[in-house]
Amino acid sequence: MKTCMQIVQHLKPGGIESLCLDLVSFAPAHEQTYIVSLEGNLEQALTTWPRLAAYKEKLLFINKGLGFSFSCVIKLKALIKQYRISAIHSHHIGPLLYGALAAKMAGIHCHLHTEHDAWHLHSLKHRMLQRFACAMSQPALIADAEFVAAKAGRFMGNKQAFKVIKNGIDCERFGPAARIQPQARSHPQIVIGCSGRLEWVKGHRYLLQAMALLPAHFTLQIAGDGSERANLVAMSQALGIADRVCFLGQQQDMASFYPKLDLFCLPSVNEGYPLAPLEAQACGIPCVITDVGGAKECLCPSIGTLVPAKAPQQLAQAIIQLHLSAQLLGKGQVTKATRNFVKNESEVRQMTTQYAALRRDILNQGGTPCGSY
Repeated sequence: MKTCMQIVQHLKPGGIESLCLDLVSFAPAHEQTYIVSLEGNLEQALTTWPRLAAYKEKLLFINKGLGFSFSCVIKLKALIKQYRISAIHSHHIGPLLYGALAAKMAGIHCHLHTEHDAWHLHSLKHRMLQRFACAMSQPALIADAEFVAAKAGRFMGNKQAFKVIKNGIDCERFGPAARIQPQARSHPQIVIGCSGRLEWVKGHRYLLQAMALLPAHFTLQIAGDGSERANLVAMSQALGIADRVCFLGQQQDMASFYPKLDLFCLPSVNEGYPLAPLEAQACGIPCVITDVGGAKECLCPSIGTLVPAKAPQQLAQAIIQLHLSAQLLGKGQVTKATRNFVKNESEVRQMTTQYAALRRDILNQGGTPCGSY
């Protein structure tokens, strides 16, 4: 049996981390998969993210502090040996660097690295570290979107370096069968949903500004938590929309969140290939998203709207127009279009099959195939 190790910076609620949990859940029968978090420990992770309890036997922690630590490389190498790892899979630059060094020391020849965004490669330091790590272990480079592949390839000086494997979501977990019918209301509300970390890069402030421009029967449900929460709550009060905005905090059952919505909005300033719009569309919810990174690649082309980032007025207009379009099309047709799009483009079983095939090819060849840096 082959054993794969996913390496992440931390295990907190987020797209990359959720993706790695799916890579554990949907691993082929002939493979075992563990997740190593460079930061934190199991107790901290379970407190922050209770969903991890179901995976705790597969979770390993280095408990790295601030700055680079060679002792953590040694710890990672020891885990590779202890669990007889045959392939490692790193996500983002820190795990790439530590994974490359540990893989080299442990004699691992199968290293996959997925680039989930390219904005961090604007930093010369990051580009130098990435080139060093790639030279060290010659990983097979994957991007989760065509946009990310093209941009990261330009930064790294090799436009053909990245193979694209799009992130996938579980269409059996997220689907119209879970749809919750809204209660009858004397004046029906239009419920907009947004989910993600409450951080500046996610652009929630622009969605709040758009909410102030929308009619009073448009309400907003925000799932997630983060360092910007207090600022966003204060902003909703200052804009006079606090009674129409609900900050739900971290939600453990997102499959029950999306069906309550009429529309989903992703107002991010930067993105790679986000999971939240895919989850919403798998539940039959049409989306308005900002045209950043590879976000447009996850939008159903027949019923969905792109808007520029940091443009509240255009965002408000797009929300109104998409709601009208969805009403004209009808719920059944909207659900059919959005769900079929996700099933065809970004289903988790397709993603895990592609990753498994790539690992198999590398292991059979005894090293990283063409497409590495």
